[in-house]
Amino acid sequence: MYVPLSQSGFVEFLALRVAQELLKRLTARTLGKAVPIVGAVVGGGLNFAFIKGVGSTLLAFEDQIFNDVAERPAIGG
Repeated sequence: MYVPLSQSGFVEFLALRVAQELLKRLTARTLGKAVPIVGAVVGGGLNFAFIKGVGSTLLAFEDQIFNDVAERPAIGG
């Protein structure tokens, strides 16, 4: 790694290295906090899609199910 010998070059180099290290640490912390949130959003979306599909299927068969029950004779009668 090359370190410039002039005073202003060294200050720029040091500032760049500090900024890189801060960015690295902040990114790791931010991503660590974002993973559960992203997981919750994805899980909620998958649950919604599954329940919507099940509900659509139930509504499609609803008339058929209730018509079959209405046509059956009463038990014991």
